[in-house]
Amino acid sequence: MKLLVVGIENLIGKKIIPQLLQHKHDLWIVLEDSADQAIYQQMGLHVIVADIRQNGQWIDTIPQELEAIVNLTIPTLNKRLNLKTIENDIAPEMLRIGQNLCHIASARKSERIIQLTNIFYYSQRGTTELSERSPRDFAPDNYGLTYSSLTSYLFNQKDIQTTVCVAGHYIYDSDGVTIPQIPRIINNFVICGTGENEIQLTHIDDLVGGLIHIIENNIREQVVNIVDNKPMLQKDFLKLLSHVYKTGSPLPFPVPLASFIFGDAYPKSISQSIVLKNGMLKESGYWFRFPDYTAGFATHLMR
Repeated sequence: MKLLVVGIENLIGKKIIPQLLQHKHDLWIVLEDSADQAIYQQMGLHVIVADIRQNGQWIDTIPQELEAIVNLTIPTLNKRLNLKTIENDIAPEMLRIGQNLCHIASARKSERIIQLTNIFYYSQRGTTELSERSPRDFAPDNYGLTYSSLTSYLFNQKDIQTTVCVAGHYIYDSDGVTIPQIPRIINNFVICGTGENEIQLTHIDDLVGGLIHIIENNIREQVVNIVDNKPMLQKDFLKLLSHVYKTGSPLPFPVPLASFIFGDAYPKSISQSIVLKNGMLKESGYWFRFPDYTAGFATHLMR
């Protein structure tokens, strides 16, 4: 398949590109920095160096008749996260990316966009399980605003089929690396709130495998959850990471104090429960390699 993949500079992109090449896809990628251009060209990729947030002549270099566009862009969260930052900087930035992708899709006769988001796409709170057909409710005080304008815009494009792929609270690998990075103070992980809230995880191998499964099997559902089968308490997950990293025990942090240090949106989001079902992938024949955290951290748990 002829694919345009954007946002590959993160860990997810570095994992999925080699596998897409193994599956014999014809890949076009957009890089913001030319530093790695030669490396990707040597791998056999078609490389465009441009800012995906900006219009420009670079769009004319993209080939005709793309079969799908895959957006792996993760919002820039390197500044103190608060509602003003989300509303004025991050959400508009993500929207501009979506607008450019739709322009490319229309100009290059592509009917599909596969958009990666995280669990806060749903925004609801509580331990009720949410399926792919659950309604979205974008509250004004949570991380869901990061993706709300982008996904709403994509869904409103009549000639383009968008599939939103929802990952868990944390994307992790078997060495304990997580996306987003978990707050730490010196050598201890931080529990925001009581730690009794349920969180859901996605192993990066299943995220990549699920995305490729969606692309190659032409799955066109509006939403597909790529999450494991077993939610766990935030405090138990951080204790597990403490074991993996051999750090001190996780430190409890009241939400008001965490908000003051880390920003007023991020801790609220990770201190409340959201639990998802992964029915769409299972129904389409995908089998999770790491269906729960015990499989993902098996090597470390046996030490």
